[in-house]
Amino acid sequence: MAAQSGASQDKAALQAASHTELVNGDLELAIQQYEAIAGSQDRAIAVQALQRIAACYEKMRDRRAVDVYERIVAQFPDQKMAARDAAKQLSALKPLNPGSTGWYNGDWQAGIPGLSNRFTSAKEYSRVYDDFIVPEGGWTVVAVYSDNHMNFDNVSKAAWEIRKDMAPGHDGKGVAAGTGRATQTRMPGPGRSQNDGLVGYRIQVNGIRVRLAPGRYLLNVAPYVGQHMSYIDSTLGKNAFGDPPGNNGLALFFTPNEGVRAAEEAAGRPGQFGIAHDFSQGVIIAPR
Repeated sequence: MAAQSGASQDKAALQAASHTELVNGDLELAIQQYEAIAGSQDRAIAVQALQRIAACYEKMRDRRAVDVYERIVAQFPDQKMAARDAAKQLSALKPLNPGSTGWYNGDWQAGIPGLSNRFTSAKEYSRVYDDFIVPEGGWTVVAVYSDNHMNFDNVSKAAWEIRKDMAPGHDGKGVAAGTGRATQTRMPGPGRSQNDGLVGYRIQVNGIRVRLAPGRYLLNVAPYVGQHMSYIDSTLGKNAFGDPPGNNGLALFFTPNEGVRAAEEAAGRPGQFGIAHDFSQGVIIAPR
């Protein structure tokens, strides 16, 4: 009788947490409520709570979603459908883990507009560059990527470039560049709003090999999207890795007609939470 009463209470708590998530939109509070339910003696209820926690993290574009899905697979093999769905999500999200990341500027910040980031030809492009620091010992770069919101899900090619000594009004000098086959991986979370149809994707170019000495460099990875839309994600440095961690405001915007400008100047009107100063890009390096 007591077990039945406990299960009923857990079901009611699950409904309340769902209301917090889906109606109130308070994801952080919902996660706290779901975590309390994840210890339920009713394993079917417990795994539902974990599934909702993972979904909240995905909406927040937080890599802790991977940890929760791994928890479901490891601890709830008896909940076969939930375990199967979690394994499927893991296969989609695992490529987003940093792994051998040398530098990553941070996750997308909703409410701060991105900037156009696209490449059509040497005469038509808009590219956003972010700075990163290579430490003592140097790096061998094997892949580069950028996170973008776009309305096109068939990207197969991207232009990438690493430069030095860029500044507003000065394009510096190229260190390495190329165009190559790109992978397009959907990022956790929805589009920028419920109405605009833009979806977050990581555009990554693999198979490169560039040796970088210690120093400061700037990176851009711009997808080939034709006449489609692509806006690089703004960041405040959440889940950043390396130096700088998405917080120094030195990003640059480069177009053939206007040259190099500070990203803040090019951003135009601020969004709900401000103007973008840094953007989501990253460098993957070979083991030393």
